[in-house]
Parts: sequence; C-alpha cells; structure tokens
Amino acid sequence: MSASPAQRPFGYSLTAVLLVSLILPFLGGCASEPARKPAPVTSTSDKQAAPRTPGTTAPGKPATTYAFKPLRQVAVLLPRSGELAGPAAALRDGFLAAYYSASPSGRPELSFYDTSNAGEAPRLYQEAVANGADLVVGPLQKEGVAALMRVHPLPVPVLALNRVEDSSGGSDILFMYALAPEDEAAEVADRAWADGHKVALILKPEDAWGERVQRSFSERWSALGGVVAASQGYDPNAHEYAEAIGQLLRLKQSQERHGRLQTTLGRPIEFQPRRRQDAGFIFLIAQNQRAQELWPQLQFAHAGDLPVYATSSVYSGALDNRSDAELAGILFPDLPWLLRDDPQDPLSRSALAPSLPEVKGPYARLFAMGMDSYELAVRLGQIARQPESTVAGRTGTLSLDAERRINRRLLWARMSDSGPRVVGPADTRAPRGTAESPGGVTALR
Repeated sequence: MSASPAQRPFGYSLTAVLLVSLILPFLGGCASEPARKPAPVTSTSDKQAAPRTPGTTAPGKPATTYAFKPLRQVAVLLPRSGELAGPAAALRDGFLAAYYSASPSGRPELSFYDTSNAGEAPRLYQEAVANGADLVVGPLQKEGVAALMRVHPLPVPVLALNRVEDSSGGSDILFMYALAPEDEAAEVADRAWADGHKVALILKPEDAWGERVQRSFSERWSALGGVVAASQGYDPNAHEYAEAIGQLLRLKQSQERHGRLQTTLGRPIEFQPRRRQDAGFIFLIAQNQRAQELWPQLQFAHAGDLPVYATSSVYSGALDNRSDAELAGILFPDLPWLLRDDPQDPLSRSALAPSLPEVKGPYARLFAMGMDSYELAVRLGQIARQPESTVAGRTGTLSLDAERRINRRLLWARMSDSGPRVVGPADTRAPRGTAESPGGVTALR
C-alpha cells in the first residue's frame, strides 16, 4: 500500500490531510468505487497529425534510451516559502488531487522536499534518490532547473516544472514542463496565420514579460512568412493609452493630413481620424486588468473592426467574472480545464470549487498544471518511448519535442458578453468578424 504524503518528508502533512478530506467525496477514492480513468495517450498515427513547430521530435525517434522502471516512489521538489510559495501550493494541491483520484493499487508513494532555496535543488534531488525515489517532479524555479541541468549523471528521470532556453548539455532524462507565455505567443502566430492574416500590429507593455512574449510571437510570425507592420509599447503602470494607441494606428498622421487639408481649403471641414489600413489584426499583449482598459480605448480609436488576438493573460480565468465581458470580441487560447467544464468530471472546476476555492483563484492554471504533472509523471516512460504520441491533458494536448520539452496545444475562445466561448482547438480556423453566429461556438456554462 502506498504511503500518504503525510508520512513522507517535508512537513506537508496538514495540507495533504485537509486536501484528502475535502476532495475524496468527489474523487471516488473508496476502494468500492471505480477510480477516474487516466488521460488517454494517443498516437498521431491514429488521427490527423497536429501542426508541428520547429524543433519537434520526428515520429518514431525516442527522446531517451533510459529504461524507465515501474514507479514505486515519486519525489516532488517545490518551494514552501518565498515569492513562489502561493503558486507552488496550488501546483501541489492539483498534483495531490490527481494522485488521490487514481487507483490506490497503482499509486506510487509520494515524498515532498522544500526547494525554497533553488540552489539546493541538486542536493535535494540526490537526497530524494537516496531515499528511494524513482522519479523527481520539480523544481519550480528556473534557477533550480538550470542547476539540475549541470548535474551529470542523473540517476533517475526529472520532470522539471519550469524550463531553461538552452537545454544543450543537459541529461537526456531531464524533461521540462511549463506554462510558458512564449508558447502561447507562438500559438497566436499559428492561429492568425491559419486565419489568413499576413500583416500584424503589436501592442505590448514596456517590461521584460512583454518583450519575451513579443519576441516569441515575432520569431514564429516571421518563420511563417508574416510581417509585423509596427510594434508599440505602453506603460504597464498607466491607465491612459491614447498616445501609444495613436502611434500604433498612425492617428497622428491622419490628424496632420486633416490639418493640411483645412489649411489648403481655408475652411473647417468635418473630420474623423482614420487608422492605418495596412494590417490585418492586432496582437494585444496585456494582463487581464490592463486589457480591460486597453480594448475600449482601441475601439474608441477606430480599431474595433480589426481582429484582436491575445494570450490567455487577458482572461482572469474566474468562474464568474463579469468584468471579463469588457473584452468581448478578443480571441485567445487557454487551458481546456478553464474553457470547458464537465460536471460529470470529478476533477472539473465546478466539482472541486465547493471544497477547494483555490480552483477559482489567481493560481487556477497552476492547479491544472499540478494535475497534469501527476499524469505526465506516471506516463513519462511511455511518452519518451513514443514521442509522436499526445496526452489529452487539462492544460492542453500535451506532446514531447526533441529538446525534451512538454508542448501544449490549447483551446481557442472568443470573449463574449457572457464570458469566453470556445471556437475550437488550436488548428481550426477562427470564425471571422467580431460577432459569433449562434451555431459556431459552444457556450461555457
């Protein structure tokens, strides 16, 4: 019988016990009840292949030659204090929710280690291996992942919960899984291109996050053959964006033409600023609250007829956030777990929310990542042997690329007055226009 996390190192006992007592009624954890079925693993040979991005593994080429063993114990490396304590707690609770929904007979033991000091990750990894771990999940901090990249050899596989850009020189049994905004930006480029667009405008915050997202989008957009007509930054701490929007849409040039025409004619004439006409859409890079301020100002600046694409950052993810309606018309990708809710699924948000309010909070996506982390951990050997396969996860359709990174294909939604409405998976074209036809979308309820 597998040991409870309450019996393992690191002192998560109270949280684990509370979590179990709260979620077991939903998860069917009693021996007399059937356990939840695992996320299916599908080979692309059985269905139409999903679009591949540069660097993905060719079908049939294993990601590693390591002989995976049956999992008897999994060690989880997460920070318990510091700025990542909140995200780590949500991730941990999602991991435990998936763990307790699995069949008790097949569950590995769990042990938790505190990586609040990211530099301790290599030492704690070795300690976990010495204590019998067959696989390590974590660490969460990028610094910890980078530190493990320098450890050779790694005795047991690692499913890191973040990633570093340069994975060369790392062990072939170190796999990286992250909810990276750069991936979403590349997916925005794929979707806009599939929708027939060729020329983009970018509106981004003047900060490191905005630069990262813009760079990823621009690289992918350029690789597809697209053109960025203009990229304009805005102050992420401001609330008035008229100047930045005017620069992006060339409204000042329109006003200057009006002034010259009035001077030539010698009389006032009616005037409405005309935005630039050389772009097919706007890629809006913004967090939820900023997007709620930017989108009305874009519409006021005569850009309401331009399609606007964004990453999931524009959506609060709340089960009932009426302020999201201010974003009506914006297209964005997000987690299936957030966009589709199945009341029959014991791990759906609606099922978990009464007992675990955190699934409605700011770290809801990390809770879903925790659930998928467990699913990936127990299936890592199969995925590594069959890299062309996909897993229907809660954070997306998951697959493994040549650099041993877990890639995600998301669902796409368009925000409406009543919340996000699913318009299809990543590789389907978005309906044109700012308004949806009744039959073209699935309402979220």
